[in-house]
Amino acid sequence: MVVKDFTAVLSSRAQLREPSPIRDIMNKLFSLPEGADVLSLAGGVPNPVLFPFSGIDVKLTNGTTLKIEGDALRKSLNYGKSGGDAGLISWWQSFIQSSMDVSFKGDIERRCLVTNGSEQGNYMVLNCLLDPGDSIMIPRPSYPPFVLKVSPKPISSYISIKYE
Repeated sequence: MVVKDFTAVLSSRAQLREPSPIRDIMNKLFSLPEGADVLSLAGGVPNPVLFPFSGIDVKLTNGTTLKIEGDALRKSLNYGKSGGDAGLISWWQSFIQSSMDVSFKGDIERRCLVTNGSEQGNYMVLNCLLDPGDSIMIPRPSYPPFVLKVSPKPISSYISIKYE
């Protein structure tokens, strides 16, 4: 059975969310062809021609130097799509598919989410799934204060499950 509608498992808070109109404008802006004759005042996207850099060299501890210049530099110094960089997401998906035998289907921006760390990722997931007062099961051993820190408040109880 393939579930296509996850509405029933989303928290009441997550079900109330609406797409951001700014995100819609930004996605339209990013979908324009390179060099399109458009002056956009949306989202505060600076004109990359005005950046005072022609290149950046990053020296790695093994002695290798990475050069970032041209289009790659202009792209890296500016905002990107809120769904993340398609190249990075594609690389992660290929890595996960080859190392974990997992397949991804559907819109690239909805297949994989790259976060700033596990705490942010767990917070986002728990925020989408838990309502205040819900109970959750966590494996034991675990780090319960972490779950308290990242979950929507308040959680009424933990059910600790021994993990072997």
